[in-house]
Amino acid sequence: MIFAKMTLKIFIILLLVTTITSLMLSVYLSLYYMQSMPRSPQPDIGLVFPLNIHGTIVYVTKQQDSFLTWSFWIGFSTGLTAGIINVRYKIF
Repeated sequence: MIFAKMTLKIFIILLLVTTITSLMLSVYLSLYYMQSMPRSPQPDIGLVFPLNIHGTIVYVTKQQDSFLTWSFWIGFSTGLTAGIINVRYKIF
């Protein structure tokens, strides 16, 4: 029983580290894109996907948009999973 609790505690900590890292990456990328990406589409270099960052519209590539979206959802889902496991098994 003690081994199982210790394993769950380590697992929750790893999930929380993933959560913090993913969400910090998402915030960093949003701020970086807001500062450095063009405000009008540039089809010749693939910057055609509009991204609304707190009212500022910038244009990014499909890969940049997907990476930003996935980094947020990975952070959100791992944090939610850590919270559910903690509530269910009362680890912390």
